[in-house]
Amino acid sequence: MIGCAADTHLMKRVWKGRRDMDGDSFRAFGAMKDSLIQLGAKALILAGDTFNASAVDGPCLQAFTDLVDGLYAHSIPVYYIQGNHDRDVNVAVPEIQGAVSLHGKTIRIDGMDVFGLDWMPREELQAAITQVPPCDLLVIHCQMPHLMEYEAAADISLEDIPAHVKNVLCGDTHVTDSTPMANGGFCISPGALHPCNIAQGDVHGFYKVEAGPALSAEFHEIPSRKIARFEAMDEEGMAEVEAVLPRFVGEEDHMQPIVEIRHITQLSDRVQALVSKYGSLVKIFTKPSIAGKFMTSGMLKEAQMSLDELSLEGSLEDVVDPQQEDEAYNFIMSLLTSNKEATQEILERRMACAQ
Repeated sequence: MIGCAADTHLMKRVWKGRRDMDGDSFRAFGAMKDSLIQLGAKALILAGDTFNASAVDGPCLQAFTDLVDGLYAHSIPVYYIQGNHDRDVNVAVPEIQGAVSLHGKTIRIDGMDVFGLDWMPREELQAAITQVPPCDLLVIHCQMPHLMEYEAAADISLEDIPAHVKNVLCGDTHVTDSTPMANGGFCISPGALHPCNIAQGDVHGFYKVEAGPALSAEFHEIPSRKIARFEAMDEEGMAEVEAVLPRFVGEEDHMQPIVEIRHITQLSDRVQALVSKYGSLVKIFTKPSIAGKFMTSGMLKEAQMSLDELSLEGSLEDVVDPQQEDEAYNFIMSLLTSNKEATQEILERRMACAQ
């Protein structure tokens, strides 16, 4: 059995602006190491973005070294490719610490021929993918449309994978997924090993992969910080928050859950009462919202929008009647003029789609 992980993003503090919340990536790394040893893995493959940056600090280096040394002590070698976050064209940190690069080479691992490609710009990847030799497992780090919400920003698709590639291990999108390929194989995406932002509150872990006539890939969950997001836009929504929030109390201090409460300003006092009551036990983020008016199929609809998370697709998702586009555009522009961060987000998305 081979452990297949991706997007471990080793960094001391995942949660920007919250210095009291750190070590999530280190704990995830340790949990993965313990699980691989317990499961009797033959190897570990890391599909890119092992580190959050190519410049690695001491704590991150120590965490990676502990993983490699701990696994090698149980005869479990570590293989890797580089992602866009940790790519170093000169000397890759994982290789210095004893991991084996898969880039541009085929290596026999537990009965499978495995070939890897480091992250590279889209045009280079589209050319390189055509030169991939026959293999049982191709390891890549890129954006693929079946894993993305914005397909226009994808690098390559499953249709671009050569027919002689039986299976694909793909990192980068932070989505856990296993999708059948046309040739009978699978494209597996482990997703991030731990929540890298408040939107990633699903399960986290790695795939257990075994060779055979058909690839066997089973997802193995590891402990991660719990995340819940609530909307209190009326009395009913607020009552749900008040009823459910106590269930998140009781985790270990270093794994305190995160709760985001998006609410209308009329409920601010009740939300703050929850913060006062549970704030020492649960990390609570509050997001007051304003009400925007949209016309949907000629009918007025109220939508709640949080200015600091405004995005173009979020603003337009309720607009289905083309005759109302002007009203929607004017409303959106009035919001953008008061929110520079939202404007920058939209510009970045447009640039990504244009590449």
